[in-house]
Amino acid sequence: MFPAGDADLSKVDKLLEYTDLVMLDIKRFDREGHKDLTGHYNDRILSFARYLSEKNKKLWVRFVCVPGLTDDEEELKEYGRFLSGLKTLEALDVLPYHTMGVKKYEALGIPYRLKDMKAADPKYVSGRKEIILKEMNNK
Repeated sequence: MFPAGDADLSKVDKLLEYTDLVMLDIKRFDREGHKDLTGHYNDRILSFARYLSEKNKKLWVRFVCVPGLTDDEEELKEYGRFLSGLKTLEALDVLPYHTMGVKKYEALGIPYRLKDMKAADPKYVSGRKEIILKEMNNK
């Protein structure tokens, strides 16, 4: 899974010698859902998070809550269980989806998959974060 081979791992380890903190986006915890959203499975991302924890590297995880897309309660609980196993996790940012990227993508002529989504209400997102945190604290 992560990384592709020993040569890649030695490069990562060299970089980590100079790294105090890694901020990692995990778009979705569900493997198939992640593939649908990003075009790629999340296996390497999750393996990298575990690797960072094993290497005692500080980690901040960021997650964008998109109502109707990334806010499923059971998936958020799974996310929380996963995060509870990362001993070096220092912060979890659950960010509300916003629409600022729509115009940027249009200007670049790039299709924007979420262009019809409405921005997320911060109070709703706070409640979704609580689901994750509660599951993290249950372990």
